Amino acid sequence: MISRAKEKRPLARFGATVATASDCSAVLVMGGIEGHIIGGVCLNDVWRFDVDSRTWECLPEPSWQPRRGSLPVVIGGAEGTRGCVVLVGGTGIDAKPLREVWKADAPRFRPVSWSQTTHEAAWPDAAYAMWVPDGTGEGSLLVFDSLGALWRSSDWGRSWQRLVDKLPFGWPLEQVSIVRYCNDALVAVTMSTRVWISQDGGVSWTRADGNRDPHHVARSDQVAAGVGPPGLRCQIIDVCDADAADMLVIARNRETCQLTLWRLCIQVTSSLQKLHASWRCLVPHIHIYPGFSSVNQLVSASRAAVHSCDGLEMRAVFVEFNPINEFTIWRASPVGVDRHRAMLDRLGSAQTKVDHWTWQKHIIGALLPSMGKDWVPRDLAVSVPTDGLPYQEENEWTYWH
Repeated sequence: MISRAKEKRPLARFGATVATASDCSAVLVMGGIEGHIIGGVCLNDVWRFDVDSRTWECLPEPSWQPRRGSLPVVIGGAEGTRGCVVLVGGTGIDAKPLREVWKADAPRFRPVSWSQTTHEAAWPDAAYAMWVPDGTGEGSLLVFDSLGALWRSSDWGRSWQRLVDKLPFGWPLEQVSIVRYCNDALVAVTMSTRVWISQDGGVSWTRADGNRDPHHVARSDQVAAGVGPPGLRCQIIDVCDADAADMLVIARNRETCQLTLWRLCIQVTSSLQKLHASWRCLVPHIHIYPGFSSVNQLVSASRAAVHSCDGLEMRAVFVEFNPINEFTIWRASPVGVDRHRAMLDRLGSAQTKVDHWTWQKHIIGALLPSMGKDWVPRDLAVSVPTDGLPYQEENEWTYWH
């Protein structure tokens, strides 16, 4: 944990918009409702958390009105490039859906000069928004609305074209949870964990995970590696990584609050060049820290390859929300993992008193033990005695508590 509860930081709030820089260098917390979600105070502040310096900063007040639940779209910004942040939709002070789009340049992931590109978009209510690059350095905004239609804008939201009147998923069947652009295709995962793929920019969609019925996934303490997360009983969190060909997904069971890490692999099958999706459970039990409960919500997860003095480093950032303790930021990287691993090899687990959950949590925090396609965390099958306190090291590589 690298954010501290007693420092100047955003107030506890519901419905805040959380966005992480594409290089995992910073986190933005924008808007939301202070107090109870009914009768609370709607906010329009913007807070920035610097992952390296571990400090919060309140940025100048934006020109958009107080709101909650806006959809963030992060465009570019990696490796020191300028990038920008776009806010789509949300709910205003009068509890009515906003059909606005706001854009701000974001040097060093610090939004400046907010401008409204539209105040009344054609879609009724945005359920999901994303940016799709076109290969020329430009791209377009896609918005999946709450009624199951798909919209596209090539001018930052000023004008919209309806691509699909009715998607095969979406209201009233099942709402979209996450959408990613990978392998030159759009991959959508619904709230019931079904997978749909479009290879023509969103015009037509096909079911990519076969006839798997997530609603009939058995309730069991053992997670089946290839079945996929259970439908509707899970909250799906996409582990954002713009450079990955496959997807990492964290599923949180709404009944047991258990976190699991899944890999959604997208592969080309047959000579027809069709894409097929398959689930693989990498870690059946994720413990960000012992005692994770339904009060705490994992609201964002990202990973990125970052150039450092030691070469190319894979970094991961988790953002967790607790209505009492506000926002908590977690960071880990294989540099810290390897340092801890070497210490265990040298001293032995009994002397360092590291328990199984701390060791597992730290590996999971890094997500990738090394660069490449090896996405399976190391040594998670080895149980370690838990008769002592978790090992702690007070230096810059300590990312677990």
